[in-house]
Amino acid sequence: MFSRFLRNILSSSLQQLNAAPMDYRVKHRRNQWRAVRDYDAEVINLSDRAGGAALIDFLQDMDLSGKVVADLGCGPGHFLPALKAASKIYAVDWAENLLQQARSRGPGQTTYVTADMRQLQLPEALDLVLCVNALMPESHEDALAILKNMLILLKPDGLLLLVVPAWESFMLGYNLVHFAAAAQGQEQESERAILARFRDYFNNPFGYIRYTDETYRHWLHDEMLLIPALHFGAEVLNVFRLAIRWSDVLPNIQFADVTPPPWLWGAVIQNKVGAARTDTSLRESKAAT
Repeated sequence: MFSRFLRNILSSSLQQLNAAPMDYRVKHRRNQWRAVRDYDAEVINLSDRAGGAALIDFLQDMDLSGKVVADLGCGPGHFLPALKAASKIYAVDWAENLLQQARSRGPGQTTYVTADMRQLQLPEALDLVLCVNALMPESHEDALAILKNMLILLKPDGLLLLVVPAWESFMLGYNLVHFAAAAQGQEQESERAILARFRDYFNNPFGYIRYTDETYRHWLHDEMLLIPALHFGAEVLNVFRLAIRWSDVLPNIQFADVTPPPWLWGAVIQNKVGAARTDTSLRESKAAT
């Protein structure tokens, strides 16, 4: 019964994929990022979380001497110092105010570029692309366009180090809150009210979660494994967790000290199928939670 139901949903979805144009609201989102003044107060700053420390260790352990690298969606440039061993660094963001902050952190060999990742072109191919919490589009089509351009920017065998919000982590936190309320006899909302509140957050069934008036893509572990390979012939070398804090996603929770922390997904993706897997495995002892 369920499998027939699922097949019907998928069949209907495939028939409707091209039925209506998608409004990506790109201009509105760009303006929102350009309005950010205190990045660390308004956005999760991964660089001072446990997962960020693991990511910085990984970058500093890579042999970047003589390499050309880019931080796409660099924001205020928290990860630029970890790329200092590279011969050339491109720091890319579409918000000039954030790039201005990045200038105080970037090594001397950094070039700053104001651009949209969908249309970004650089004068040379890259050995490494770093993208931390910037692949959060509003549609599957947009996600594929950005990911495709990231890989186009790479040399053959070049690496994409990608960090994205984890769908499983968000859903775990959401359910833990409701289990805790039920255990204390406080889950007294009607089913209708719970579903209404759920729909307010999860207004799209394909992994898009609404924060205030913006919608951001969250990613499944297996999507990280499959999408680059299925659509672009890339090889996913590793997928790992990068820990953040419960206070980043759910304020005033009671179980923060007795449960593992929430996380982001990280992935090391190589721009060539069958490439050698050398110096690309993030140490699980530092990254896993």
